[in-house]
Amino acid sequence: MTNLLRSFGHLLPIFLILAAVLAVGVFLAYVPTLRARRRVGHRMLWLWATLCWVSGVLLVTLFPQAWGMETSRTVSLTPFASFAGGAGVDGSVLMEAAANCLMFSVGGFLLGLATDRIGVIAAACVGLAVIVEFCQYVLALGRVASIDDVLWAGAGCLLGVAIARLSSRYGQNFRFNRRQPEGLDRRTTHVVRRDRPARR
Repeated sequence: MTNLLRSFGHLLPIFLILAAVLAVGVFLAYVPTLRARRRVGHRMLWLWATLCWVSGVLLVTLFPQAWGMETSRTVSLTPFASFAGGAGVDGSVLMEAAANCLMFSVGGFLLGLATDRIGVIAAACVGLAVIVEFCQYVLALGRVASIDDVLWAGAGCLLGVAIARLSSRYGQNFRFNRRQPEGLDRRTTHVVRRDRPARR
């Protein structure tokens, strides 16, 4: 944890400012809906959290490690080659892999609350990871564009989706992609249909 704070601690103030700006933006976007007295607090919270996640991923992965220094472009297309080279946060490959899984598991969890389509969620998370690695290589940010990061991102995404499904099945139902029409209760409808006399 200390190594992570040393590596990314300077980005925390920037992230907090972005989170505050995004909170204001989401609130302003939902002002007309709030005036109509509709309950959209959970949607606002989800949108804000998702935007914060995307911003955090881009901030952590695309922020230059050094300013004013000549950097090189490095790419690794061999899966799990980093385990042999010892690259990562302070030389810890396992820590880097766990950080990637954790970072994208948050995205998988948030997207898993909004949709049941695992393919769409995986495509979104893996697509974001591919864009990040591409930008790291093109912009020469002093980072290694590695296929491992994409694989760990996909694994973390699936983990987040699994947690989202468990939370909606065994815990409080945070999902908002399935809503009953107002005034309609399936159990009530079932009872009414069962008690209705049969037609002759």
